[in-house]
Amino acid sequence: MGRRRRLLMRVVSKGKTSRE
Repeated sequence: MGRRRRLLMRVVSKGKTSRE
């Protein structure tokens, strides 16, 4: 489960930059 949380953090970071 720890690995999926790191992937989610990376996806969220990319989405935040794409949204701005």
